[in-house]
Amino acid sequence: MKKLFEFSLIFVMVIGLIAEASYAAGEERFVFSDLTATDKKTGLMWTRDANIANKSLKWDEAIRFIKQLNGKKYGGYSDWRLPTKDELEGLLDYPKSKGYINNFSDVFNGIGFKNVQVFYYWSSTSNPYDSGDAFGITMFHGGTTSGDKKFTSYNVWPVRGGK
Repeated sequence: MKKLFEFSLIFVMVIGLIAEASYAAGEERFVFSDLTATDKKTGLMWTRDANIANKSLKWDEAIRFIKQLNGKKYGGYSDWRLPTKDELEGLLDYPKSKGYINNFSDVFNGIGFKNVQVFYYWSSTSNPYDSGDAFGITMFHGGTTSGDKKFTSYNVWPVRGGK
């Protein structure tokens, strides 16, 4: 029984390593540094830590948080901002191109990003029908919603640059 347990444990560990390696196998789209990840497809640079605020924030808190990052020159840069709705959706092209339809956060965490949450992330794109709302994108399945800027709390994943 002990040998069976040891074999099972080793098998699970090896399968876990293979599953983790499969995320990164052939990874050519993102270039990771300690604090950032550059998307070679779009030219955008994302914070590598996708939960850099360590909590969800209301819209004005998110804007202030990014101003603080810029004041500290996070990663050596002072032009961080909230991504647009289109930029967040473009980021989701990666797991979709690999055949995933959900658990996008697991895919991103598996290739080198850190702390990607399954919940919604703020975009800088306001809802054209209600300027008091902005769009949020979930990293679970890529769904889009409109959140009230004053009352809704979403995660913040700062970005900079672009082509």
